[in-house]
Amino acid sequence: MILVGKDVRFPPRKLVPPEDLAYASAHSPLLPLTPLSPLYPDGLIAPIWIRKHTVLVPSIFVLFLRLFEAPVVHARSPLDPSDPEHERDKTEEEQRRDTDLSAEVAAQKKITNERGIKLTVVLLATRRMLNDPSLDSHLTFIRGQSGLDSCAALFVLSPVGTSELNDFARSLQDALYEPAVEYYTSHSKRVRRKRNRHSQSVSSYNPPPLVSMGIASTRPLRPKGWTVWYEYKMACFAEFRGEDEDAYTTLMIMFGSTAILPPRTKRWAEAKVLADTILSVKITKLYLYNHERLLALLHHNSHMRRFTDFSWGWGIGEETFQYWSWMARQHRILAELLEQGSNSSLMFPTNSLPSLTVGVSLAGTHVELDAVRVLGLNPSHALQHPGHYYYMAT
Repeated sequence: MILVGKDVRFPPRKLVPPEDLAYASAHSPLLPLTPLSPLYPDGLIAPIWIRKHTVLVPSIFVLFLRLFEAPVVHARSPLDPSDPEHERDKTEEEQRRDTDLSAEVAAQKKITNERGIKLTVVLLATRRMLNDPSLDSHLTFIRGQSGLDSCAALFVLSPVGTSELNDFARSLQDALYEPAVEYYTSHSKRVRRKRNRHSQSVSSYNPPPLVSMGIASTRPLRPKGWTVWYEYKMACFAEFRGEDEDAYTTLMIMFGSTAILPPRTKRWAEAKVLADTILSVKITKLYLYNHERLLALLHHNSHMRRFTDFSWGWGIGEETFQYWSWMARQHRILAELLEQGSNSSLMFPTNSLPSLTVGVSLAGTHVELDAVRVLGLNPSHALQHPGHYYYMAT
């Protein structure tokens, strides 16, 4: 949840405006097909894409507006008749304010509809207005004039205490959960269609000509790179929907081969960072969120073993500084994840030693090495305190 002003602007889908004749054939500024893109011509994923879908473009836009309420005019005496002219002016003013508010909502709805974002309006009203019999007619008029949806699109909030305000925020979040899931499901379907069209054309793929990049020349993104692009987007949208259990499985398989990481190039270095982000940080963090501590540790160790094997093939084995700096970075990242988790609800196991009954000699002083392993004394087989991994990083 991010607080923004009513005049916030969403990033454009394409570099040309929708009214331009070239809009249909134009590409997103984040695709490697666009010369101005940071990925051009053969990059995989730009960090700005993640920021776009986590910070800049929401699934739900909640607009807070104040509902107009005419001031109360007290009669001098209860026996005084009401003033017809005052009542007429009051009604006209309320209609004019409701019309202006509806126009503002309709303008915002047009902007959100262009991006497939659901618009929800929360009207701020006084407690007296909540008891006013005309409130329903105001809400019906505003909903009809602005074209709001009938489901979870219009709410009324009156001045309440902090606890009640928190309850309202939770109820609003619950009501908007399904529309948010539908938003990311729609994105996933669109990306899946593109991936399927891409998969059908891979069999007839011919390497395109070299693209001039100053002194050097390079080819556009290969089919395997496009597959990573689509799979990564689908995995992110699945994670946003809460379906993170198998979201990154396909990418784990793809990055488990050196074919996707041709070594000693700029894009190889970028892809290696992306692999670390997906295969280590992202999945380990998801396991920790689900309180699956052992799986988080096993996945972290598996990733380090896999890329240690790759490093030998890339010529950056244990005798190089690059290898040990990478190892230190992996340990530090795990330590930071555990430290952040410990500040919320993550609990660490008490890795206490069981009774040493297996493999103990009659004198009770010798413990066989195999017995020690069975008893789980290897610190790499049990999740430790963050300090342990900070120590390993040094």
